Amino acid sequence: MFRFRHPAGFASLDVVNVLINTSLDGGKACYVAYSRAADVLYVVDDAGPTAGLGALIVGVLIIGSNGSVANSQCTIYGAESSALMTGNELSLTLRIEYSRSFSGYKAIYLAARDGVGGNSGWNLHGGVAIPDLPAVSPRSGPVEPAATSKTEQLQRFSFQYDNTAHSLGTLWVLMNTAVDARNGC
Repeated sequence: MFRFRHPAGFASLDVVNVLINTSLDGGKACYVAYSRAADVLYVVDDAGPTAGLGALIVGVLIIGSNGSVANSQCTIYGAESSALMTGNELSLTLRIEYSRSFSGYKAIYLAARDGVGGNSGWNLHGGVAIPDLPAVSPRSGPVEPAATSKTEQLQRFSFQYDNTAHSLGTLWVLMNTAVDARNGC
């Protein structure tokens, strides 16, 4: 679930964006945009936004409808996706299936635009480990909460690990804007 907020209420949100990739790059990414007013989801072409041309859209999907839309990195299923709007928040739930070639750790970036030109810019909101093989033991995740406010000084996180063989040794956690221990926690 991806959450977006606007101080004037969810109706002020125009388009919200989700970009899943190794870095903040719309090329070869799982990149989707949701238009609140039209209640449709757009999937961006493998090339991503190109200079001066914007993004090329590979497909449009009505949230909640049968069918799917995809690029080479991911497929979004309409019937299992939803957009819930209440108060100041829009919660976008997407049923995403990643392609085998898109495996590895990916960062999740979100951005929101309102109808009068306001734009949040891209913000990092967690990550996802996309397996390259069927799930095996041990495995990690999820982390709760998946995203936090930058203004909160004290945070409490819950990390979950699973190992059916009961042989966990060392557990690692890295908090940073990239998969890089330098200047990270």
